[in-house]
Amino acid sequence: MVIGTHDSTLESRSPAITYEGTAQPAVVEPRTATERFVTFQLGANTYCVPTDTVAEISHPLEVTPLPLSPPAVIGICSIRGTMIAVLDLRSLLGESESGPDAKPKFIVFRSAGADSPIAVPIDRVHDVIGIDRESFRQPSSDIVSFISASANESGNVLHLLDIVQLRCELSPASGN
Repeated sequence: MVIGTHDSTLESRSPAITYEGTAQPAVVEPRTATERFVTFQLGANTYCVPTDTVAEISHPLEVTPLPLSPPAVIGICSIRGTMIAVLDLRSLLGESESGPDAKPKFIVFRSAGADSPIAVPIDRVHDVIGIDRESFRQPSSDIVSFISASANESGNVLHLLDIVQLRCELSPASGN
């Protein structure tokens, strides 16, 4: 890449760029592969999901209970005319009730194949962050099966939710 003027600020931020008049070729520094994750609070823990699994984040919606539904299903709600199952992720994870500083939201997850979208109430959305996939480690064996990994990011432990596995556990074929 050739830049027409010499900017020391740019040089300090991107020392691998070749400037006009220099004989050195541009050097591309290797980067680690990071993925983007939505982080959120539920009870005492922080969780994350890949951004490509999230359809939207909304304010809490009116939920209609379903008679004879599994305990993990709170009910259904309508988002722009689409009926969406609302799951009780808090009870599935054994999390405590939300505290007074909670800012409740719903995360709506994209449909996977023929599956319908699902929504889960959460206590607070934190941020969208980039995390190197290599930062994740296998969780301890006493964690539920849809927590696929954990990472320590800026002093906080993040638990990675596997939405596909969550759907499998709650499908009628699984017996739950």
